[in-house]
Amino acid sequence: MEQADLSIIASVKTIKSPHSLELYIKSNCNIGYDSFCEYFSDILLSHKLSVSDIQRKCFIERSYFYKIIKGNRIPGRDKIFLLALAAHMDLNETQYALMLAKEGVLFEKNKRDVIIAYSLDKKLSVPETNSLLAGHGEEELQ
Repeated sequence: MEQADLSIIASVKTIKSPHSLELYIKSNCNIGYDSFCEYFSDILLSHKLSVSDIQRKCFIERSYFYKIIKGNRIPGRDKIFLLALAAHMDLNETQYALMLAKEGVLFEKNKRDVIIAYSLDKKLSVPETNSLLAGHGEEELQ
């Protein structure tokens, strides 16, 4: 069993009642941002990146991209990867973004996820990442 799996099991065993469940959730499950849009805006500021530069680098259709940026759309998993690659987000930032969007985090036993994680770690571009994915028989990011 994975370490994260064991951690949640240990945590749940400490919860004895619905009231303690509520207290646990309030103190441990607040991840800091209310939305992916809010978090990604802070990423752009902290990385000193412009919205227009990210839009060109992420290969997301322009109008859909701006709906994501304005918070009118919550991006799916692949779109988050495209944005993360374009913004040179690290693995922790990307995992956090995936959690905010309620998408599955990168999993170390999934070949496609490992390739994407490698690309994020090495700060590869979207085309370089898609080339790696295709070269390993995996679906490209769209």
